[in-house]
Amino acid sequence: MRVETTSGPLEGKIPSQKGSAPFILETPARPLRLVVDPDADLFRRLHPEESPPTVNAIRGAPALMAVVSIGLEKEALEGTKTLLAALRQEKALMLAEGQVDLRALKDHDLLYLGWPRNTILHPVLPEGLSIGKGNVTLFGTTYDDPGAALFVALPHPVNPERSAAIFIPLSGAAAGKAARKIPHYGKYSYLLFEDGTNRVKGTWPVTASPLIHEFSDREDSR
Repeated sequence: MRVETTSGPLEGKIPSQKGSAPFILETPARPLRLVVDPDADLFRRLHPEESPPTVNAIRGAPALMAVVSIGLEKEALEGTKTLLAALRQEKALMLAEGQVDLRALKDHDLLYLGWPRNTILHPVLPEGLSIGKGNVTLFGTTYDDPGAALFVALPHPVNPERSAAIFIPLSGAAAGKAARKIPHYGKYSYLLFEDGTNRVKGTWPVTASPLIHEFSDREDSR
């Protein structure tokens, strides 16, 4: 058990052989957050919220739906087909965004090919990422060169047990150059390529979990 406090973290071990175990951890300062098994040392099945979305989640998705945005150029669409092949998802259901039944989203893993114009289809973007017309911004840097391509794995918009991702190539050439390389970065959540060369890569931090409790100002300070 790790208690994060205003003066630093405090750790303690709680013996438990049953479904629940009462405990007391006294802290010298106000607690901010309690984390159970913070370093994932226990041999257990992780809750979906504890696993950051990654490229591999899309590669292994059992029921992938590819949503083609209205504004995706024809040449870029060919590059996205290369991406599906590289991810071994050639048999994925591919639909134009206007064909998507919103009720069916929960039954499919999702790969957005281009940014949909229909705002109802938009997934929630993590902090530090924004998508504009002809550009993407990642952690304060805006990329608008036609050679840029972005692949981002995200939480599913309606089903936490499913996966989602967005592929935003800024040109057809960028799509083709990046598509074949994306599967080689399977453990990462976000990838930014320029002319087929990876410039930025990383994994989203896990900020939510059933094993994390955020203390409010009204709770006991012990």
